[in-house]
Amino acid sequence: MKKFMCLFLVCTFIFVLGGCGNEVPEYAEDISIITLARPKNMLGLEDIIYKFEAEHTDIQVKIVDMPEEEEERHGTCVSALSGGDSSVDIYMISEGWIDEFADREYLLPVDQYFLMNKEIYMKQAIDMFKSRRDRLYALPFSFNMDCLYYRKDIIKEIPATWEDVFRLIKANQSETIYGIDIPNEVGSEMIYTIKEMETAFDGDLERVLSTYKNILDFNYQKKNIQNPFIYTFKDGKALFLYADSSFWSNLNDDASAVKGKVGVVPVPEATNGGKKSGLLGGYGLGINRRSKHVPQAVAFLQFVDQYANRKAVSQIYGYFPVMQALYEDESVLIFNPHFRNFPGLIDNLKLREEMGGYVYEMSHTMQVLDQFFSDKESLQDTLQQLQKF
Repeated sequence: MKKFMCLFLVCTFIFVLGGCGNEVPEYAEDISIITLARPKNMLGLEDIIYKFEAEHTDIQVKIVDMPEEEEERHGTCVSALSGGDSSVDIYMISEGWIDEFADREYLLPVDQYFLMNKEIYMKQAIDMFKSRRDRLYALPFSFNMDCLYYRKDIIKEIPATWEDVFRLIKANQSETIYGIDIPNEVGSEMIYTIKEMETAFDGDLERVLSTYKNILDFNYQKKNIQNPFIYTFKDGKALFLYADSSFWSNLNDDASAVKGKVGVVPVPEATNGGKKSGLLGGYGLGINRRSKHVPQAVAFLQFVDQYANRKAVSQIYGYFPVMQALYEDESVLIFNPHFRNFPGLIDNLKLREEMGGYVYEMSHTMQVLDQFFSDKESLQDTLQQLQKF
């Protein structure tokens, strides 16, 4: 089934690319068209493209949307790149793919084409997009980490621990507003959340799985919640949301019932002063080795790398910056005051790619967890299977 879905996604992907080419006016013979593939929830690139095309009248940039879910997006990229497809020039990739994509020669090393002032970047941003050969294979675009969003119009205390979260849920939950919205489908998002909770709970995976299942059973079954993950909180029907940092702009758009009512803090610890449980990921822009428009793709990456452009997308869309100065820029902080809390935290987070075990046995882990959360496998049998990795 997964192979069929990947094939379907790749076919859809190529069909959409064909549609993009048809939009080019006939008189634009001297215009180079470069295509950028990004997760469909990653907004903001349109703003950069508009400014880029105004300055580079001989280049146009077309966007192709990819799946939001990491496993599907990875499969789509690998299927296209392994087949030598050249129709996408720039891919927005996740940090955990770098060594694989470098070893298989899917991408060009970007530091071969233009010099970056690495000193102005946060060290983690450079490290996560370097291959084991010490070459930079993607321009860091933003950090990606899980956060705890909360209704600051209802929750007056800033929660720091899981004990705080459950206590505040008990005090503020009602028949129309339930507790915490977390990933409710087995996939990479759920696996990362479980791994972070395991760190917070001092490695007690049994407690984590029991707690997670209780949250899902109460919030999604007994309450008969039909909304997909995230949108229950966005519709004003949850007190908390455990989700990655890229959803900040989504929660504050004009369609959101909680626009202007959202607070955000790092993911909870087990106890005050406990372990930092978050995992740090990121998005980067890599150039397809088969691209027929490498100079144009390089020009676009150089444009993205300008401070003013990075500042604009962080201001408006809330992307966690990869440049240190943006965490101190008051014109950014006025829109994203929660950024003040994160630079010190980022220094203490482990990179997702450093976490071994079941995080990177995704396919097997998903099967095991699916059996557990659908009540087809006991907790003890589930623990035994996960402990193999």
